[in-house]
Amino acid sequence: MMKLLKITSLILVIAAVISVFAGCGAFIRKNNRTDGSDGRPTGKRAEADTVRLSSALEGAKPGDKFDLGAWEQDGSAKNGAEGISWTVLYQGVGKALVLAENVLEYVYFKNPDKDVKFARCLYRDSDIRAYLNSDFYTNAFTENERSVILKSSIKTNYVEDYQNKTYVTEDRVFLLSVDEVSRYVIGDGTRLHGIPTDYLNSRYGKYMSPLQDVPGIEKAMSWWLRDMGSDSGSAAYVAGFGKKPDTIGWDIDSRAGLRPAMWIVYNETDMKAYENGQIEPKPDRELDGKIASLQVRDRFAFGRYDLDPYELNGYEDFEWLVLGEDDSSLLIMSVGRTEQMPFFERSGDAVPEKVNWAVSTLRAYINSADFINGLFSPQEKAKLLLTHVTTDESASLSYGRDPGGDTDDFLFIPERAEIERYFPDEAARGLGGTATYWLRSPEGSLPYMYYVYGDGRFGSNEAYAYSGVRLMARIKK
Repeated sequence: MMKLLKITSLILVIAAVISVFAGCGAFIRKNNRTDGSDGRPTGKRAEADTVRLSSALEGAKPGDKFDLGAWEQDGSAKNGAEGISWTVLYQGVGKALVLAENVLEYVYFKNPDKDVKFARCLYRDSDIRAYLNSDFYTNAFTENERSVILKSSIKTNYVEDYQNKTYVTEDRVFLLSVDEVSRYVIGDGTRLHGIPTDYLNSRYGKYMSPLQDVPGIEKAMSWWLRDMGSDSGSAAYVAGFGKKPDTIGWDIDSRAGLRPAMWIVYNETDMKAYENGQIEPKPDRELDGKIASLQVRDRFAFGRYDLDPYELNGYEDFEWLVLGEDDSSLLIMSVGRTEQMPFFERSGDAVPEKVNWAVSTLRAYINSADFINGLFSPQEKAKLLLTHVTTDESASLSYGRDPGGDTDDFLFIPERAEIERYFPDEAARGLGGTATYWLRSPEGSLPYMYYVYGDGRFGSNEAYAYSGVRLMARIKK
C-alpha cells in the first residue's frame, strides 16, 4: 500500500511538472508565436546570423538588401513565417537606416474602435507606433535579432497654431517621414511603390483600396508615413502609384500599408565613437580622389539636396564651384541656392537692435546638425573645415552699421566684397530670373541686408523677407 502511494505521488509530481512546462510553452507561443492568422510568425524558423549580418552591412551601399526577422507573407500558416527583406537607405558610421522591401500589414494609423472623431495626427500617440514597437518588434524578431536594432531618437513634424513644429520619440521600429522618403528613397533605386505580400492579398484583398498598376513590377498599394498631413486629422503617405509622398494626407482612422523602418547597429563601438567626435568615418577613396584633383573654377558634386521640390525626382547632387585654394584646403561656393528663407526671424513686430551675420537665424540654421547631416554624408561632413568668417570688408558699404563680430562656421554665405572679387562680371553673379540670394553684408538702414538679384545686380531688403541661400565652405584637400 505504501509503495502504491509513493508511485501515485510520483505520478502527480511528474504531471505537475509537465503542466508547468506546458503552461510555459503556451505562454511562449502566446507571446512569440501564433497560428499566423494575424501575420505574426508561426512555427520554427531560422534565426538571422547577426554576426555575419554586421560584417555584410559594414560595406553595404544604399539599395543593398538583406533578411532580418520573419513575418507571415505567403499566406500559408503551414510553412511558418518568411524572412523579412530590408533595403539599406542610408549608410552611417556603425549603423544603417533600413526599410522593409514590401508592405507587411494593412493597418489603421489610429484605430477607429477608439474615439478618433476629433483626434489629431500625432505619431507619438498613434496606434501604429504602439503596434510597431510592441507587437511587431516582439514577434518579428528573436532576442538575438533584436540586439542589432537601435533605439533611436525620431523627429516628427506637425502643425500647431499655424506653426510648423517637431517632437521627438524614442523608437526601435518606426515609419519614415516625408523628408526621409524624398531624401533616401525617390530616385535612388530603392522601390518607392508599396507591394503587398500574398498574405495581405489573401486576407485583405477585398478591403484594400484599389491597387495601382505599376509598369515593370506589380500592383502597388499606399503606405503610411509619420508626418501630419495638411489636415490635423490626416497623416502623410505614399500613394500606390508611387510618384512622391502625399503631404495632403489620408484620414488617420483609415487603413493603409505598413512598411517598417529601423536603424540597424553593425558596429556599436564605431557608432558611439563617431557620435562623440572621437573618430572620423572610414575614408571614401573616390571622394578623396575627386577633391584632390580639383582646381580653381572647377565644378563638382558634394552633398545632396532637393533642388526642385515640386518635381518627382527626389534629392539631387549638390553642385559647387571652387573659388580658391591653398596648400591644404579649397574655398568653395554652391553653384545654386538652397531653400528660400529669412536672413533673420524675429519675434513680434519690434525691430531688433542688431541684425547681422553673427546673430542671424540663417547662420544658426545652416550650421545646425540637422542641416549639415542632411546635406552631407559622414565622409563629406568630415571634409568640412571650421572657417573663421569676418565681415569687416562690408563695413564701408553699410554707412557705419555694425557688420557683426567674427564667427567660426562650417557653412556661411558670401559678403558683397567676395561676390565682387570672385565674380567681376556682373552677369556671372546672378542665378537668373527672380532667383535672389542673401549676402552677409548689412545695408545702411536697420534691418536691411544686401542680396543679389537674378541678373547680378546688388539690392537690399528687410532681413525678415525671404531670399535664397547660396552656401560657402572651406574643405580639406
